[in-house]
This record gives sequence, C-alpha cells and structure tokens, in this order.
Amino acid sequence: MYYPNDLVIVLIPNVINNGYTYRLTAKADLGELVTVTVMNKKFFGVIIGRDNENTLAPEKIKPVLQTHGAKLPKTTLTWIEKMANWTMMPMGSVWKLMSSPADFAAAKKSSLKNYHDTNIITLSPEQQTAANAIKLDGFSATLLDGITGSGKTQVYFDAVLRAYNNDNQVLLMMPEIALTAQFSERFEKRFGAPPVIWHSNLTPAQRRDIWHGILAGDIKMIVGTRSALFLPWQNLGLIVVDEEHDTSYKQEEMGNYHARDMAVLMAKLGNFPIVLASATPSFETLYNVDIGKYSRLCLISRYGGASLPKIEIIDQRKKLEDS
Repeated sequence: MYYPNDLVIVLIPNVINNGYTYRLTAKADLGELVTVTVMNKKFFGVIIGRDNENTLAPEKIKPVLQTHGAKLPKTTLTWIEKMANWTMMPMGSVWKLMSSPADFAAAKKSSLKNYHDTNIITLSPEQQTAANAIKLDGFSATLLDGITGSGKTQVYFDAVLRAYNNDNQVLLMMPEIALTAQFSERFEKRFGAPPVIWHSNLTPAQRRDIWHGILAGDIKMIVGTRSALFLPWQNLGLIVVDEEHDTSYKQEEMGNYHARDMAVLMAKLGNFPIVLASATPSFETLYNVDIGKYSRLCLISRYGGASLPKIEIIDQRKKLEDS
C-alpha cells in the first residue's frame, strides 16, 4: 500500500515511456488505475511501483489527479513488463493496447445472463476422455489436435464450463471476426445464452462497457479476437486459442507480437491452463509438444459417426500421355 506524498511510477498509454514519477494525493495500491497529466494533457494510467530513486526536484513532480478504486492484478503488471521485453515494445505501448476503451465517467454495470450447460450435447467416449484430461489446477499448455469434424469445440467447452463454475473468467480466442459469428451459434446451443464477443468492429460504447465489465468482474466469459487478450482481466482461469495455427494471431501494427504466444505467457504467469486447438497445428506448437513443454490430446474420429471424405489420387502424367 502507498500513502499520500509517496512517489510512485505511473505507466501511461503512449509509445515512448516505461513509467513516469508522480506524487500520490490519496492512498493507492500496486496496480491502481489513476488519472495523471503529461504536458497538461490527462492520461489514464496504472501504478507499477514505488519510485525509490527519484532525482527530480520536488516542484517538478506532478500529483496524481485521481484514483479510480480499481486495480490490475500483480500478474498482469508482470505480463506487461515481460511482453514489452519479449517484443521490444515500450511498456507504455502495451498499456496503450490495454487501456484505450477505458472511460470511468461513462462506465455502467453489465447486466448479462449467466451461462449454463443445456445438456443437449453428449460427448463421445473419445471426446470425454480428452475433456477429462484438461485439468484446471495450475498451469498447463495443451494442444487439442483433432481432425476436422472431430468435435474439438465441444471438448474445450467442457473445460470452459468447469472454469466458469469455479468463478473464474474465461477467454476464448478466435483468429477472425467472421469465425466469432459462426462460433456464437455453437456457444448458445451449448450454454443457452449468446457469448459476449470482443473485436475491432465494436462501437466505442460497446468496447467501453465490456472493458469495464471485465474490470469489475461482471463479465466472466469473452469470445474474441487477439485484442481480447488485452482486456483488464481480474480472475482469468482459462484461455482457449482456437485455430492456434492461424497467422491472424500475429500483430504487425502498433507493436509486433503473436497473441498465441502472449496468451501462453499470460497463463504461465497466472498459473492457469491454456488450450491450443487446431486440426493443423503450427510447427512451433508441435515443437513444444516434442520437447515436453506442451501436452497433446488427439481426436482421430469424426463426431457422430460421420465419415471422412473419399480421397482419390489422380496421376496427371497418365492423363498427359493419353492426350
């Protein structure tokens, strides 16, 4: 806990900083969300530590204008720092990705329906075995490797429901907006309510309300694209990265990072599981399986007894000879 007149380092959302020194005017804690000024312009920041080595003259140290009574977990602050080091981005750039929808003046409480199992989906023995192998006690990274139509979604839905029932927040990551629309139908069929969806085409008001719903803990589950990773998660207990091989998880604007890899880092720091699902796993993920960093669950049968399409090899050389 920090007290009035303590000097703290505040991270603000711009691309050149790793934190600036401010003087507290009220009690605050590590991770506290605050409002400060730089060049007479207000910024929304987060306290990332105490400044014990300040060399600025007292008259040059500005006060924290406001504390907002909300904070980020310590593991999130560590994730911001490690992501910045990994991607060679300033910490302020990472915080900019996280904080852009924040608006405490306009925030309102979320009124979303709870999710529950409709019990209309019955897992096959193969699916149930895979579902039982996904444990929620501590960090693990699991490749859910299944042929197209094998029912990978229903397998990780089982883990999603268990994490949700444990009062944890859950993130289901999709590579593209179009896939979230298709996915929402399966979600509603299984859980009886549509998911909260996060993507870049939301209105500013929608983004603001979801951001604050996650911060307050009112929203427990999000289906979203890579930017959903930067929501202010309070009690994240499971991440699922669907189609983990998809290159859409790579970001090359406003910083270079791979959302799948940053999600694994977040799960490691938060000590909770992550599931990477794909019918065609990436080489990176397969390598991590081979060296023992990740475990692997395989689904080799199509759900409901459906058969694989017939594949016939045609010798084009013979066709040319006959012509």
